Amino acid sequence: MPPSSRPPSPYRPGPGWRGARLSLIARGRARLEAAARELAAAARVADVADRAAVTRAITELEEEQGRPCDVLITSAGLARPGHFLDLPDEVFRQMMEVDYFGTLYALRAVAPGMVERGRGSLVAVSSAAGLVGIFGYSAYGPAKFAVRGPRNSPRRTGGSRRRPAWSAARSSRSRRRRSRRPSWRASSGVAS
Repeated sequence: MPPSSRPPSPYRPGPGWRGARLSLIARGRARLEAAARELAAAARVADVADRAAVTRAITELEEEQGRPCDVLITSAGLARPGHFLDLPDEVFRQMMEVDYFGTLYALRAVAPGMVERGRGSLVAVSSAAGLVGIFGYSAYGPAKFAVRGPRNSPRRTGGSRRRPAWSAARSSRSRRRRSRRPSWRASSGVAS
């Protein structure tokens, strides 16, 4: 269907996006390509549990888009319900690899550029299971709790108590631009 005859989508970039370019990364090719078409987005297939694959995908997308990532929203998630004593250790490891490290790898791939530019936003989507224990999600809950953990540490890591890391790369004249420094948000809700 030609773009002009498609019904409007609440997700398709519109006039309020002011030149924003959307990029998507997922491991499932078919659903990723369908979403990329619907959203007019660039896309790459990558397993977020593979640091090199995530970094490569982000680098390729930044090159394709002709600009660095200004806003990163991560929503990596994999869940395998089960009782604590019934699940093998590998399930706990897999949850951490995908849910936590999949988020961490993406954050660490874009954060240095944001610090260098003095602006950017990081959003990590967690889950209600990361806030309170939910019966049957003994491997998923701790991994989603871990996603929430780093939300304050990027402001402190690498800097001093008086000068956090986000401001360490900025010059003294940047005090006038405080509102443009990178920000970190953690979001919790029921993951779908």
